[in-house]
Amino acid sequence: MQQIILMGSFTLCPLTSTTMISNECLDCEHMVQQQEEYLCTYEDANSGSDVPIKELIIMLLELMGNGQTRIHIEELMNLLAEEE
Repeated sequence: MQQIILMGSFTLCPLTSTTMISNECLDCEHMVQQQEEYLCTYEDANSGSDVPIKELIIMLLELMGNGQTRIHIEELMNLLAEEE
């Protein structure tokens, strides 16, 4: 999946898993420019069973927003499996 990068803003680098100013992406081999858009083409082939922390937090925030304060570990595992 290609990630759109907005120049001059902060972005999460999928290669290094760090937050950085997107202008630093210009030196990366995974950066491509299509017309006026900048795209990151990096894909982690080893992340098959990894869940991005951001997605996990969003999922948990949605549960809390619906009034749920606890979740059984099996239910959490099922929710994570659905996300893949």
